[in-house]
Amino acid sequence: RNYNSFSPKILLGAEFWLTPFMGIYGNYSTSMGADIVGDPTTNSRIPVQHEWTEIGIDLRRFFGMSRKSNSLQYGIHLSEYKFLVPGDDLHRVTLKSNGIGLHLSTRLPVAPTYAWVFGGKFIPRVQHSEVSTGVIVSSGSSGESSRVDLSLGGEFKFQRQNQIIWDLTMSFEKNHFSGEASLPDPETGATPKGVSVENTFTMFSLGYRWGQ
Repeated sequence: RNYNSFSPKILLGAEFWLTPFMGIYGNYSTSMGADIVGDPTTNSRIPVQHEWTEIGIDLRRFFGMSRKSNSLQYGIHLSEYKFLVPGDDLHRVTLKSNGIGLHLSTRLPVAPTYAWVFGGKFIPRVQHSEVSTGVIVSSGSSGESSRVDLSLGGEFKFQRQNQIIWDLTMSFEKNHFSGEASLPDPETGATPKGVSVENTFTMFSLGYRWGQ
């Protein structure tokens, strides 16, 4: 479970506002050309893919009637993360995490053409699983898992319908397993108990938003 990767990603999303104060949204993002170390004894690398899918409901509140009024956006969402490795790999397993959480963000316009956006998400209980590939392995029986995201971004508004957006997000997920792992650690040779895994993602996005 010890690895790191660096790669570009692509994200597509849409939001439909039923009223000015309530909307539904969905988005999907995937890595491109990511890889990690496969066999830790030889440092050989294997291709992998990170996938994130999210759907949710947004509620929005405005603090004023002007174009520079602050606003607050909050709601619930269903999130899923997949870490996909080749099906015949003998050292890594596919990982899946999903759960229902809460999100909150605030939009703070500082000029007619620019606004800061701060936000966060919290999933108190994540359903995390390890899917066997060429090796059947388990880090232990299911335990407690949770995820926290923090984000900072901004909006450059050319027109009401056309915006350039950027976002820097830090995501932290912790998975704790109970009992003993099914196989020895390939680096130490010992069979660990009470395995605890920390997954940290740093993601920078730059994109375009169009809307009515």
